[in-house]
Amino acid sequence: MSTSDGASMRSLSEISEEETMRLSIDLVAATRRNLGDLTEKTLYRLGLHCSLLEELDLTDCFGVNVTGLYYLSKCTRLVCLKLGLCTNITDKGLYSIARNCSEIRELDLYRCKGIGDDGLYALSSGCNLIAVRGTGLTGLATRCHRLVKLDVKDCANIDDSGFMAIAYYSRNLQQQFLSVELVYK
Repeated sequence: MSTSDGASMRSLSEISEEETMRLSIDLVAATRRNLGDLTEKTLYRLGLHCSLLEELDLTDCFGVNVTGLYYLSKCTRLVCLKLGLCTNITDKGLYSIARNCSEIRELDLYRCKGIGDDGLYALSSGCNLIAVRGTGLTGLATRCHRLVKLDVKDCANIDDSGFMAIAYYSRNLQQQFLSVELVYK
């Protein structure tokens, strides 16, 4: 995170609340590397002070949880949210995002095993999603007709009904990433 006054590069978790407010007013995009050790406090600060935030990559951040997603849901201009490998998030956390972040177009839930149909269905109720990665396809397929990219690698909670819904409703789908595990009985 660079500053206009030439201050050294530091993470959001290392600076004071007052300095956070000054630096984050114009923050539009952030990634894990410039947020530092991610805690609920860091996510609280982002939600409170970064109202212009549009892109956020939190891939592989263990500090992201239900409470953290609640704080992030205050960033109502989010267009891209990457939560791949964030193993502490659940459907309940997605409810907050679904309720407040209606501008999201791309959502990465790669290997978020706590996410299921209920969370993704909540997202689909007001979605503008054009790219989704995760489980729970039926709700998305029936409500997100502009979906163009789907990545469901290593998502174990997908059954045939989800794929049937995708095949029927998602006419704009251009890319689909699947992994298959063969089980012999």
